[in-house]
Amino acid sequence: MPYGTKKALVLRRNNYRENDRIISLLTPDIGKVDALARGARKLKSPLLAATEPAVLGEFVLYKGKGHTIVTAFNLEDNFFPLRKDIERFSHAALMLSACDAVARENEEARHLFILSIRSLSRLSYSDMAADLISSAFLLHFSTIEGFKPRLNHCSLCEKPFKLDDSAMLDPLSGGLICKTCSIGKKAPYISPKQAAWLRQVLIDGVDEVAPIADPPIAALINYVQVFIDKKLPKIISF
Repeated sequence: MPYGTKKALVLRRNNYRENDRIISLLTPDIGKVDALARGARKLKSPLLAATEPAVLGEFVLYKGKGHTIVTAFNLEDNFFPLRKDIERFSHAALMLSACDAVARENEEARHLFILSIRSLSRLSYSDMAADLISSAFLLHFSTIEGFKPRLNHCSLCEKPFKLDDSAMLDPLSGGLICKTCSIGKKAPYISPKQAAWLRQVLIDGVDEVAPIADPPIAALINYVQVFIDKKLPKIISF
C-alpha cells in the first residue's frame, strides 16, 4: 500500500533485533496494526517517543513486503501524568491490554478507540479515582464488544432486582444473578450500591454519576477476563 497517515494509540511494544521495535497500534478505522519502527531504541531516534505504550499520535505507515513500517510520527498526547504515577499507569496498562486482546486487523474500532482515549485522559488529567475510571472503562468495553452484563434482572431466573438486592456478577451467566440462583456458583458478589452505580454509569456516563468509594473493579475484571480469554495485568494500589 502507499504511504498513509493514521491516528493511533500505542497498545504494546516489543524489542526487535538490536535497535528496532514492533508496536501494536489501535486505529479507529482499520483496527489493530502491528508496525516496525526501525532504530526506535536509539536515544536520538525521532521514533523513540512513538514506541511507548499509551502514546497517541499520527503515524505515517508504509506497507512493505513484510512488516508495516513506521516512517514518521507526530505526537498528539503522551498522557505524561500517568508516567509519574505507577498506580494510575497500572490502570492504563489494564485498559491497553484489554484493547490489545480484542482489536483485530482491518476491522473498525472507532468506539473502542474513543473509549480508550477518553479513559486515558481521565486517568491523566482528572482527579477522579482510578478505580472508578477503570470500572467504567470495563463496563463500556463489555458493551462495545458484545457481552454487556445484564444488570436489571437476574440473568438466570429473570427476577427483577430491588434497590437493596446484592447480586453475583457471573460471566458464565452473562450478568448479575440473584442470591437464589448464585448458590453453588463461584463469582464475585457486588453490593446494591455498586449495582446501582453500574446501571447509572451505563445510562449517563461516569462523569455524570456520583462517585462511590468502592466500585466493583475486581468483579468487572473477572467478568471481562472470561470473555476475552486473557488475564489482565494486575492493578498496583498503595
